[in-house]
Amino acid sequence: MVENKGDKKYTENELREIESELGEFFFKQFLSHLVYSGKIDNEKIDDLNYVDKIVEEQLNEGLQGLFNVSITFEEDFEKAIKSEKEKSRNQTAIILCGTLIEHKFNSFYTEILSQCHDFEEDYIFQVLNSTNIKGKMTWLFLLSTGNEFDDNLRVKIEKINLLRNKFVHYKPIFEDIDEMKKADRLKNQVNEIASDLEEIPKELSEFLQIIEKKLIPEKEQAEKLINNFYSK
Repeated sequence: MVENKGDKKYTENELREIESELGEFFFKQFLSHLVYSGKIDNEKIDDLNYVDKIVEEQLNEGLQGLFNVSITFEEDFEKAIKSEKEKSRNQTAIILCGTLIEHKFNSFYTEILSQCHDFEEDYIFQVLNSTNIKGKMTWLFLLSTGNEFDDNLRVKIEKINLLRNKFVHYKPIFEDIDEMKKADRLKNQVNEIASDLEEIPKELSEFLQIIEKKLIPEKEQAEKLINNFYSK
């Protein structure tokens, strides 16, 4: 059996693999939700008989809002960035990288502002929609987490964001030089940052995860539960 997805055809085995990955994704979200909401006692996370019982009860009750989650395709973005680099399409890779970074920030703040500050979904959207990347690394980060953003990482992200904006919005370089020199300078900037395009999003994820675990203890407990559940 083969199904069509636009121009892409999937075999039956591929469809089963996709279904399995989606099922695992949603179930991990479900387990995390049970920890965040207090439906699973943190002291009993290692007791898988207890966990099984709670999971069954909650599934039987048809937990409302279970699938109100943001499905992310970060791995697809990472693969696309790598692919564009291999094809020497660094400009496209930078645009993808900038988009991925913005997504990571938005996911981070959605969790922090809702879990730590009880912000409503609409207000979170307004805050994120009106705050640029620089703001998300400075005043918003400090106010919402009580921590300073990593300076070295901030500089790298600002470079990517500046180049992304130039490519996407045709933002001019405000320098008193002729067009040829502008083009050469832009090309040099692209080449300088290209080698880091795969690593910077990973660095950002690692940094944000450290902050999340400090501010939301349940996050680490949720990860522990998921690891326990899938290793049984």
